[in-house]
Amino acid sequence: MNRVVHFEIAADEPERAVKFYKEVFSWKIKDMSQGKIEYWLVTTGPEKEVPGVNGGIMRRKGKRGQGGHNAFVCCVDVADIKETRKKIEAAGGKLTTGIDKIFGVGEFCYCKDTEGNSFSVMQS
Repeated sequence: MNRVVHFEIAADEPERAVKFYKEVFSWKIKDMSQGKIEYWLVTTGPEKEVPGVNGGIMRRKGKRGQGGHNAFVCCVDVADIKETRKKIEAAGGKLTTGIDKIFGVGEFCYCKDTEGNSFSVMQS
């Protein structure tokens, strides 16, 4: 079964979002930004506490309501990203980015479902 393994929160001001989620939920958040990539890794609870999903906070790409992310974007771990991309298109979904490599992690891309909701898939 394919499970959600990661979420992302898009923010106009990521530092403000980091402060908010730390204060409200006591999440542990670590700045993983490098060069032009702004990214904060979010740990929502202890690894042994199941079920649970960790995620990240990133600067919103695009303007809200005009192609930018407007919600949490869930990431689904898949065995074969290329095969999954074919299935997404065959089922009426759209591929919104190419496949990007995340060094030390795997391959990743963004997609949209038939309702226009963004999500991502990752092959670890």
